[in-house]
Amino acid sequence: MRNAEPTHIKDVDGRAVRKGDVVRVLGIPDLSGMWDPYRKEATAVFKHITGTRKKVHGFDQFGCAILVFGIASGPHAGSHSVAIEPHLIRKVIGTKISRHGN
Repeated sequence: MRNAEPTHIKDVDGRAVRKGDVVRVLGIPDLSGMWDPYRKEATAVFKHITGTRKKVHGFDQFGCAILVFGIASGPHAGSHSVAIEPHLIRKVIGTKISRHGN
């Protein structure tokens, strides 16, 4: 059985999302299975990006979109990479995004 990453996924509305597309983050995934210190940080990072537009960097073997972005200031400042389920993103149609991923 092949475990290759998909080349596209379907967002909450059933639209095809491909690498390089811009999506709006709709919510925070269920992080209850994470160890507490990591869950607290991940929750804060997801709260930070909820409602924002991010460029899709690729997909993981589970069919989640990979988003790579930076947080400029605050306790979680720095570079981040998250995987998010398709039902928590919506493809943004007809807009551009800055090269910084904001």
